[in-house]
Amino acid sequence: MFDKYDKFTVSKEFYNGYPLLSKTDSSGSKPALYFAVSNRSAGKTTFFNGNCLHQFLKKRKKFLLLFRYKYQYQAAADSFFKNIGVLYFQGLEMEQELGVKGVFDRLYVTDGEQKIECGYATALPAADSLKQYSHLLSDVETILMDEVFPENDKYLKNEIDLFMSIHDSIARGVNQMSRYVQCILVGNLINIFNPYFDALGVVDTMQLSSHFVRGDGYVIEQTFNEISAQKHKENAFHRAFKDAAYTAASEEMRYINTNYDMIDQ
Repeated sequence: MFDKYDKFTVSKEFYNGYPLLSKTDSSGSKPALYFAVSNRSAGKTTFFNGNCLHQFLKKRKKFLLLFRYKYQYQAAADSFFKNIGVLYFQGLEMEQELGVKGVFDRLYVTDGEQKIECGYATALPAADSLKQYSHLLSDVETILMDEVFPENDKYLKNEIDLFMSIHDSIARGVNQMSRYVQCILVGNLINIFNPYFDALGVVDTMQLSSHFVRGDGYVIEQTFNEISAQKHKENAFHRAFKDAAYTAASEEMRYINTNYDMIDQ
């Protein structure tokens, strides 16, 4: 219906998520979990937001935007679409409507004359309530969670359990007890000691030099965008704060909240 508006492409200067999405896990199977981790401003959010809408327009694959807090998904359409709309989907707009209050919202793409539901938005604390309405989201094929690693290292209590609950609620749709749902988690180089990596059991063995870390059911990509780092170094604001630890989030290949004095080479 809206194919003519789809101009999604990958720029050489910015992040390309296709290599990550093409990887198999350690057993040679299709992973359920894809982690994209890099320095800031590399283009991860732009790629995965754009690709989600691209996959919907081409193949009608609906997506679920997952946030940490409920207040965040109230502006899901704007935060998701504002940048990619200008870059790749001019002529389209995204609208957001209430699905079930406090549980999820519906997302629509429109050209002003016609509109079609393309996905949903919810938050981790809605996990328990979402169980009752999982049939309404049974057509979700991709779960996308951006900013998965908060800079303040503050996660929700039992966050991994909440994440798993939402996945399982979505995955039991379409008359199946458990179907495949692609989960894409996007984050910056904040802290290697985070609950997601801990739950996967990779914290003690993962090396910063490893581009792709593959395990049973997951793939973690650690990458560094040199062009983005150089742009930050040239920026007057970052030159002024060049000695601040926070600068490392944009300019260095390191997890800024990780104490590397406690890790052997």
